[in-house]
Amino acid sequence: MKTRFAYVVAFLIFTCLQGTANAASPAPTPDEQRIRVLVELLASKNTVSGKTMENVPQGYDRNAQVIVYLAIQQLLAEGSPAFDTLIEHFNDKRYSYTYAAPDDQYNETVGGACTGIMMRCIRCYYNEIHIITEEQYYLAPDFSKEDLANWWKHNRHRPLWQIQVDAIDRAIALMESVRRDKTRRPWRLAEQLTPEVFESRRKDNLRILKEMRASIVARKEAYRPKSLEKWLDEEFEPMLGLPWPTNPHRF
Repeated sequence: MKTRFAYVVAFLIFTCLQGTANAASPAPTPDEQRIRVLVELLASKNTVSGKTMENVPQGYDRNAQVIVYLAIQQLLAEGSPAFDTLIEHFNDKRYSYTYAAPDDQYNETVGGACTGIMMRCIRCYYNEIHIITEEQYYLAPDFSKEDLANWWKHNRHRPLWQIQVDAIDRAIALMESVRRDKTRRPWRLAEQLTPEVFESRRKDNLRILKEMRASIVARKEAYRPKSLEKWLDEEFEPMLGLPWPTNPHRF
């Protein structure tokens, strides 16, 4: 009888603890579930080795990369509600996609894709303006993964559109003050821009930034980037391995 009573007590304690755990960890909402599925879709069904794409693996499925491409687009559209889940995957080492850079073709991990998506949502202007100086790369917020996660803890209460306006303001301040003879080339192999081209692109950047800022402030809605790819001025850092045509010198 005592043994049976002990079983009943143990069961009741377990039930109470289970109820407390469930109350502390509520079931994910449909939006949270959708975002988690999207982040999982960043993991390509293809497998590669190494940081660069020296040789295309046999059987590399280009169609599988379309799923990754579309998942990136949707996560960019989700904006700040996706940030917590993106941060959870910052150290995810699974292969996601390959992109072209001026010096090589690089493989990106799921963690790198998550970091890129979050930074792209915050510095929404980044791929919309000409790259004319190395200083553009280091405009705040420019953090390590750990610092970016900590930054979000202190800014999660703010609307994304306000965060974007702050980032744009820093870019405007740089473009108003930067001078060709006192700046460094944006990357090691970049050609030095002529004074005319530099000044033309600087002014164009200011126009784009101010128009983007005015639109965001007027609507009080965050700008939704379309892609992680950079296309301005030249074919620079496109995603590779997709079934549609790209630069003939890229796979």
